[in-house]
Amino acid sequence: MSGSPPEVLAAELAAWRTQPYGRSMPFAPAWARSVEVALRGAAERDSWRVAFAETEDAWRRAYDREPPTRAERALSTVADGLELSELVEQRCERCDRPLGDRGAGQFGERVRFCSDRCRREASRVALSHSRTALEQPEASAVRRGATMFATVT
Repeated sequence: MSGSPPEVLAAELAAWRTQPYGRSMPFAPAWARSVEVALRGAAERDSWRVAFAETEDAWRRAYDREPPTRAERALSTVADGLELSELVEQRCERCDRPLGDRGAGQFGERVRFCSDRCRREASRVALSHSRTALEQPEASAVRRGATMFATVT
């Protein structure tokens, strides 16, 4: 991948975050892998590594699609190149389409899906994973323990 180290890092993190059906990689492993890719062949690797380490919290917030802090917004208005707003654009957790100006949900919660269809599909997949987990032998032992606890109390 070509581009400056921050551009490569942003592209790598975006790729890890946009896995199908909301199965994006957690930030920590995605960060470690993406930093290594971004630094491959880069001039001043050590300086970039320090810069990335010092800004990791901002990258984490962008990865989790949280809004930037006031300081980050101020910096993005004067910075050249990579726009922070591009990193934190709200996207559907299932299909990764932009959410646009959907704002907050009915009760003020953060909107996570672009449509009811995506919300239902993500819920179906999560329920399927939960059922699979409960069918595992370890889960049976946990259920038995919970049942014994409930009957004793």
